[in-house]
Amino acid sequence: MNLKVEEYIDRQETLQKEIIKKLQSIIKKNCSKWDEGFFGGSITYGADSKNKFGKAYIVGLKDHVNLGIIVKGLPENILKKLNKIGKITGSIEIKSLDEIDEKGIINIIKSVKL
Repeated sequence: MNLKVEEYIDRQETLQKEIIKKLQSIIKKNCSKWDEGFFGGSITYGADSKNKFGKAYIVGLKDHVNLGIIVKGLPENILKKLNKIGKITGSIEIKSLDEIDEKGIINIIKSVKL
């Protein structure tokens, strides 16, 4: 594991830490080719020289965790599952472990085309 990622997770509140670890596990298990990194205050997956935030990112916030995804090329049915959609990324806001829909998240991350 990346030392910056470990330090970031250690600084999180208990709930955010648990959510981040669960999301981290889901991504690593299902997208094992995506390198884990740290950039801009977020844990990144699948980053490269063109896209420092990668294909997905996880960020712990005050009362929740965001799982962000690159939206380019995502089908409409996947876009509808995101809470927020911007020009480049969309995100799912997660406030508890019970809100983690593992099958849904796997479907979303496996839909990333980049």
